[in-house]
Amino acid sequence: MHEYIIALKVSAVPRLSVGLILEESRNYYMVQFVHLPGPISCPLESVEKIDISRTGKKKWTELDKGVCHDCGEACSCFEFKICDRCHILKRRTVDFDWNQNDKWGRATYRPSCKDCRKNIDGVNMPASEKRRAELTRPSGIWSCPICEKPQMIEMMASKPRMDHDHATGKFRDWICDSCNTGLGRFKDDVYILERAIEYLKGNYS
Repeated sequence: MHEYIIALKVSAVPRLSVGLILEESRNYYMVQFVHLPGPISCPLESVEKIDISRTGKKKWTELDKGVCHDCGEACSCFEFKICDRCHILKRRTVDFDWNQNDKWGRATYRPSCKDCRKNIDGVNMPASEKRRAELTRPSGIWSCPICEKPQMIEMMASKPRMDHDHATGKFRDWICDSCNTGLGRFKDDVYILERAIEYLKGNYS
């Protein structure tokens, strides 16, 4: 089982950054932080060990019909959560936005903290662009310009989404919810998408 630490006073990383312990001695840890090119030596007093399995929230499989054995409720035991972008330990219900509730009604918070979400979300679409988008809102039978799947708008569980350029706020087109999520997962990054294509080509059977 891997062991992790949080940085208390390590000059190379922000406070409470989470790192993987590679080696432990009497006076220091060799630690790999996600955003550093290689491991660094950290004096023992500059870091603190952390059990990352006790961050975020308990898996639903650890509950008994949705009830936590530790708190006797739907479980809000874990106060902290690790951001999947900056990899800093932050307060789960304060530093992360609510996303949805799970099958037991427990709040699920976004994997990225509020500070990182600002960079992810970029520039919001201004009202003028939303008005321009509304002029072309899909109706009847419509095909997503990305996946080209034809669908009846009235029968769609998730309606088409206004897609926009997160760098400029400019409206691009209406796309289906799946493709909108896909672009978000690939961070609207052409380079990552090209790598995904090369990956598929290299593993095509």
